[in-house]
Amino acid sequence: MVYVSPTNTTGAGVAEDEELQTDESAVETSLEELLQRKERRLEGADEEDDDDALIEAMEGPDGPSETLAVKVIPPQPTEFTCQKCFLLKHQTQLKDKKRQLCRDCA
Repeated sequence: MVYVSPTNTTGAGVAEDEELQTDESAVETSLEELLQRKERRLEGADEEDDDDALIEAMEGPDGPSETLAVKVIPPQPTEFTCQKCFLLKHQTQLKDKKRQLCRDCA
């Protein structure tokens, strides 16, 4: 809000008030546009929800119907874990024995 003193007869306060109203209407227009964009994005999100529902219906409520069986083998004595990249590598890849770094990381 603009304060205009009673002694100001130039009308400068009126012009500033009109500019303020113009800015407010621009803000309202921008807000309306933003709300419309948000609604459009939400409509797109509904499609993704439909995809999720389709996947769930195919798998069933308990998850995938197929069970995956993977046999985990512990690290072999000829392997080491690099302390930088944390990959399990063969001893021939060991570059820095003290810091346990592979050739790629050393």
